Amino acid sequence: MENTKKEKMNNLSKIKNKSIKNKIIMGLFFISFALLIISTMINIHLFPYKKNINVGEKYELLESKELYANVNVSKGNRGGFDLNKSALTFGKISLGGSATRSINFENNYNFAVYVKISANGDIANLLFFNEIEFVKAKENKRIGFSVITNNETKVGFYEGKVKIDVYPAWVDIEKLK
Repeated sequence: MENTKKEKMNNLSKIKNKSIKNKIIMGLFFISFALLIISTMINIHLFPYKKNINVGEKYELLESKELYANVNVSKGNRGGFDLNKSALTFGKISLGGSATRSINFENNYNFAVYVKISANGDIANLLFFNEIEFVKAKENKRIGFSVITNNETKVGFYEGKVKIDVYPAWVDIEKLK
């Protein structure tokens, strides 16, 4: 009978130990799960997910600006220039001549950017520039524009707009072209 009591006590002790072990395991599981959720939330907050960016969507375009551009093409050797700082004005140039102006682009972002440049209007066929410029973080960069005429260019006043779009450098450059 004493053996039976001891066996019952041993069994009760084993059951208690299993119960305690189960509680400890469950507690550790919940603590691990909570730590996993917390670390995931911190990770998402510190390192937000960047999906593949499709050029043309508004959220990736950092800024956009349009500049008025003009040139007066004339016969003869008359030339002139205009020092207007708010537009790309090339002044007066002769047939077969050229003129160059530049703008100073200041990247105030803490990351590198691509500057995409395009032109429209009747000056666009005379205007030459790099369509995409890479600018490092906090860099000031001079971006050049040239108007080039030939002897077949019609005499007259040419004007249009130069559009400057700024994108973060992590966009796919091939999609900017």
